[in-house]
Amino acid sequence: MPRSTVKHAFEHGLLGWASQFRDGDGLLALFGPAGTITEVYVGEADQYGKRLVSHELKDRITQQHSSWMFFDPFDWPEYAWLQWNQVPRATLRQMLGEHGEQWRKALGESAESFKDLPETWGVMF
Repeated sequence: MPRSTVKHAFEHGLLGWASQFRDGDGLLALFGPAGTITEVYVGEADQYGKRLVSHELKDRITQQHSSWMFFDPFDWPEYAWLQWNQVPRATLRQMLGEHGEQWRKALGESAESFKDLPETWGVMF
């Protein structure tokens, strides 16, 4: 059984972005040098109609690209996996959108928390 590893406010904010980006479907987004999305992979619909990107496809594609975000709502809304690699902080802040100030404040207030968004991260919800 999966277990949540959520500890930080920014994780919830980026989950919100990922879950809304493709109407809740799983995705693998690739980013270019400027931090903009250059390509998005989506998977085939599963038995419940949810589109999930396979971990095999994710592993194959991410070996060739250094900047990406992977969202796997494998048992949504109970469980989901969100992971990103070398996504520029400016891009992550943009993804947080209008609530960005709230997340930045939460990052800076906790002694245990990050002082800025990590460019590489993974979290189970």
